[in-house]
Order: sequence, then C-alpha cells, then structure tokens
Amino acid sequence: MPLQELNNLPQLVANMRPLDILELVILCVLIFGCFRSLHNTRAVSMIKGLLILLAGVVLANCFGLRYIKYILEQSFLFFVVAAAVVFAPELRRLLERLGSLAFFGRDSVISTEEISPMLHAVGDAVGNLSRRRVGALICFERHTGLQEFIDSGIVLDSLVSSGLLINIFEKNTPLHDGAVIIRGNRIAAATCYLPMTDQFLPKSLGTRHRAAVGLSEQSDALILIVSEETGDISAARNGNLIRYLTANDVQALMVEHLYGNLKGEKLSKMIARCFDK
Repeated sequence: MPLQELNNLPQLVANMRPLDILELVILCVLIFGCFRSLHNTRAVSMIKGLLILLAGVVLANCFGLRYIKYILEQSFLFFVVAAAVVFAPELRRLLERLGSLAFFGRDSVISTEEISPMLHAVGDAVGNLSRRRVGALICFERHTGLQEFIDSGIVLDSLVSSGLLINIFEKNTPLHDGAVIIRGNRIAAATCYLPMTDQFLPKSLGTRHRAAVGLSEQSDALILIVSEETGDISAARNGNLIRYLTANDVQALMVEHLYGNLKGEKLSKMIARCFDK
C-alpha cells in the first residue's frame, strides 16, 4: 500500500459498508480455519517465510526500491510454487477438511451410550497387547474419510471388542499384519496399508510408527501404536507422535481427540463411565 493511501485509511474505514465488514469477517474466519488446520505441521514455517517475503515486497514498493522489489517478487512466486509441491499432504488435508466442514465441527457418528464400551474395549486390548509385547496399529476415522485405506485391507464391519482386537493382532494369524481401521464403534477393516511419513523419526521406531505418522499427516485420524519390541504405547495425530502412554492415557486421548465436541454434562458423564471399572 503506497504511503499516500495510508493517510486516507481513516476515511476508508469510515466509508465501509456493512457488506464490507461482513466480507472482512468471512475472510478472517477462513484464514483462521486454514491456520488451525495447518497448526503443528511443516507448512507453518513455509507460510511464515512467505509472509516475510510479502512484507518485504510491500516495504520495497513503499520506498521505491525497484531492484529489491523485483528480486523479492520473483522469490515469492518461486516459493509459492515450491510450497504447493512440497506440502501437498498438508494442502490435501486442508481441502478435505473444507469438504467435510471439519472447521465447524460435527457430531460423533455414534451415540454417547455406545462410546464408553468402545473405549473400554480398546483400552483393555491395547493394555493386554502392550504387556505381552504384541505389535498393533489401530486407526480411528474422524472427519476425513479413510475408505481408500479400508479398501486396501480385509473388510470386517464388526462391533469393536477387546477379544476381537487382541485376536486380530496375535502373531502368525492371517490378520495381524497391517492396520485396523475403526469407523464409529465398528471395526471397518484389518490388514490395511497406510502411507509412510517422510519425517525423521528415531531409529528405534519401526514401520508401524512411520505408517501411523504418515496417515496422521494426510487425515485427522487418531492412530494408536503398540511396539512389538518394547510394548510401549504411542499415538499419532496431526503429524505428531505421542509416546509412552498407559491404557488410561489411551482412553483419555480418545475422549479428547475423537469426542471433544461433546460439552458439559454429557462429556462429564461419559468420562466417568469410561474410567469406572
């Protein structure tokens, strides 16, 4: 914005119509939604860099620095194109969330009465598998559909139970290799293939952890991992890995991440049922 236009800023604000104010509010909501979706992802650093370049272009234009302005403009265009290529997973997740209206929230696909038994079943199964050092990979579908990954496995469409989950991941059984995907309170499929992350992870973490982080980068799913080597329980969400969880931690994390849209008394009662054994 040229310096002479800055002097007219109070007049521009005074002449704003109600429709202009509504337009600004809509833009602010959209920008906030984008940043919220990309929070804690690699794309945030790139966006900060682009904003710095954009600020440099504006300042160069204000002070008439033609050569610096030209260099910054060309760099800005290059980084915009590079960002679209490098951060394709983050952009894909953003568009998927826009399509599913995830910004505005959505009710759980199962009733509050069905949540507690499912949480108990998963918590018991994960605790059992962890104690016996049996590897496991359990994914919970949320707003972003996981049908393409369900199609890569064996469809089960079975009610979630502790015994079924334990039997699926037992060593040397037909369904133990790959991931289980849970939709609502039903096991949609087993032996599912997940995308691997390109992030640097410690060498002590294996394929299950890389697959879990990879899926969490491309969707809003919550993924639980039990290490076959150590029995440690981990969780992946939004491209981040949370390690050294207990069975109770798993239930609390599921409540927070999967059913955080429940409010007040409903949420309090559901948590109480979840931990009242």
